Amino acid sequence: MTVRHSGSALTEGTDIDYTVTVRNATAGRMEHLQVAQMLSAAVLPAAISDGGQNTGAQVLWGIDLDPGQSRDLHVTGHLGTRAQLAAARAQGIQVQQPNSDTARHSADTLSSTACVQRGDTGLLLSCASDSGRVQVNPRLAAGHGSWSGRLAGGWPWAVAAAALLAGLVAVRTVVRRRGRSAAA
Repeated sequence: MTVRHSGSALTEGTDIDYTVTVRNATAGRMEHLQVAQMLSAAVLPAAISDGGQNTGAQVLWGIDLDPGQSRDLHVTGHLGTRAQLAAARAQGIQVQQPNSDTARHSADTLSSTACVQRGDTGLLLSCASDSGRVQVNPRLAAGHGSWSGRLAGGWPWAVAAAALLAGLVAVRTVVRRRGRSAAA
């Protein structure tokens, strides 16, 4: 699984495109997969591919994959300002990146995490993250554009996304411990 954003720079007040790639590396068909992508509260989803749904807390897809098959899933959204991203972080609304350091993920860094699990069993299979530094948009700095008001209405789903990610990590930990206990 991979998550990546388009372009080399993220610029506040512009559109952002994410691609989540899921690959079946097994010899068997993988059915009832649920892919969940958590976005920052500063990203307002506008277009979602392959029948994905914006639940208000995350973007969800249901897919099946044949052996060796890959699937690209896409989300296009509008990126708010760096000030809105910082405001979301000040309220504790952010997608926490595993194995990251604070120096790389400052107040003007945008991140997204996606996970895939078996929908019929809830077994967490994989997670991946993407992050990038948000660039200043001179037009917004001069007062020519505004995204005001959207963050206030969007923060509850971001809190839910962070809670979901924490829940998925907890499920993975429990599954690993049960697997080790069974093997012992």
